[in-house]
Amino acid sequence: MKLLRHQEDLRSLFVVFLYFSSAIAPWFLWNELNNWQISAFILANCLLSFTCAVIVHNTIHTPMFYSAELNKINQVILSFTYGHPVSAFIPGHNYSHHKYTQTLKDNINTHKLRFKLNILNQLLFSFVISGAVFKSEMKFAARMRKIKPFWFKQYIIEFVIVISFKIALLILNWKCFLLFVFIPHQYSIWGILGTNFFQHDGCDV
Repeated sequence: MKLLRHQEDLRSLFVVFLYFSSAIAPWFLWNELNNWQISAFILANCLLSFTCAVIVHNTIHTPMFYSAELNKINQVILSFTYGHPVSAFIPGHNYSHHKYTQTLKDNINTHKLRFKLNILNQLLFSFVISGAVFKSEMKFAARMRKIKPFWFKQYIIEFVIVISFKIALLILNWKCFLLFVFIPHQYSIWGILGTNFFQHDGCDV
């Protein structure tokens, strides 16, 4: 039986494998790493985590597997790669951004930032819109709890597992957590939201 809908997703799975390899390795090598090696791991984890955020975007539009159960498991795994439930991508991206692109109903429309220096708009975009995105996510989740409990269950599973694992890692080694988990995850979220700015700002609706 074919598992993948598109064989090109073998590349996606390989990138996910690289991410976990790069994220896990420094925890075991921590006492032997010098500052340059630590910096290299941080950089690699940031880039791989961002790439995984792109994969999250893609899999929300086109699930990787034919099996619904495998797609649910894959969403949990991908949630670890950028630090937030994959299911949360749906309200902010599919039902807001794609449906109402660059209008006031689009939670990530680029008109929310209008600094004279456009580089500031790009750098600060994710920080400014994150509050509205999270608020929309919570409202959507509350609504789905009643009308689509299967979606809500998947969202809660992803949320609880990822947050619990983060807390465990923080307790285990807070320095490793900060350098190899927290910073890369923040970078990936900053990057995937920031991508929206240079893709859409100034473009025809």
